Amino acid sequence: MAGHPAGERGLRGTATVAILFGLVTILSSGRALFGQPPAGAGAVVPIVPWFNIAAGLASVLAGAGLLAREPWAVWLASLMALATTAVFGTLGVHIAQGGACDVRSIGAMMLWTVAWQTVTVVAWRSALTDRPEFPSGHRGVRRQP
Repeated sequence: MAGHPAGERGLRGTATVAILFGLVTILSSGRALFGQPPAGAGAVVPIVPWFNIAAGLASVLAGAGLLAREPWAVWLASLMALATTAVFGTLGVHIAQGGACDVRSIGAMMLWTVAWQTVTVVAWRSALTDRPEFPSGHRGVRRQP
C-alpha cells in the first residue's frame, strides 16, 4: 500500500512503540504477580496486573499487525483502547468505594489509556488515508488531494 511517507513513518513508529510497550508491560506485570514486586509497592489491585499481562500480549500482536498493515490490527487497537478505558474505570470505582490502590497503578492505567487511544487514532487515520474503504469493507471517507 502506498501511503504518505510521514504517515507511514508515524504508523511504523507507533506500532514499534506498541510492541516495546507490550513487552515491558508483560515483564513488569508478570514480576508483580509471580515474582518480587518492586520495592515500595503498595496495594496491588489484582485485575490491573492480570489485565496488563493480557494487554501486553495483545499490544505485541496489534503492533506486529500494524507493521504488516493488517486491517484486523486497526480493530484490535480499537478494542485495546476500549478495554483499557473500561479497566481504568473499574479501578476508579474500586478506589471510590474505599479500595486500596498503589498510586503507580493509577499512573500506569493513565499511561495505557492515553497510549492506546493514540495508537488507535494513528491506526485509523492511516487506514482511512491509505484505503478508499474502511477495513470492514464499508465505504470510507475519501480525502481530496
